Amino acid sequence: MNDINSISARIKNIIARQDIALSPVGKILVNYFTLMFKDLYDFSETLQELDKSKLNYLLEQKESLPCQIIQVASPKEQYMSVNDEINEKFKTTKEALAFYTQMYEDLGGDEFWAFAESSSVLTEDMMKVMRARRCIGMCRYLLEKEKT
Repeated sequence: MNDINSISARIKNIIARQDIALSPVGKILVNYFTLMFKDLYDFSETLQELDKSKLNYLLEQKESLPCQIIQVASPKEQYMSVNDEINEKFKTTKEALAFYTQMYEDLGGDEFWAFAESSSVLTEDMMKVMRARRCIGMCRYLLEKEKT
C-alpha cells in the first residue's frame, strides 16, 4: 500500500529497527520524505506498467534514505545501540535483562509487540516495546556469550 500512513510507517519502522529514537527534527524529516514519496508513488500510477514497476522498485529501495540521513547527521551519543545502552546504563547484563523484561511486560508484552510490528502507525509506546524486545534479545545473547 502506498497511502501516506503506510509510507510513513515503513520509514519509521526502518528507523526504529536501527534503534534510533526520532527527535523533533527527525520527525519533520520523515514527514517531508513521506510527502515526497507519496507524490512519486502517485505519479507512478500515471505510467505504463513496466515503468511504474521500475519506479516503485526504485522508491522502495530509497525509503531508508531518511534513516541514513539521521545516522550521518546525528552524533553517536544522540542515539545508542542496544549494546551501548546496556553497557552504559547497567552494572550487569542480568540487571539490564530484568529491567527490560519488566518494561516489556509493563508495555503489554508479546501481544502488544505483535500489534506494534504489524501496525502501519507507530506510537511512542510501540517503539518502546519494540526496543525493549531487542534489548531483551541482546541481554540473552550477552549472557550466553558470558558463559563461554
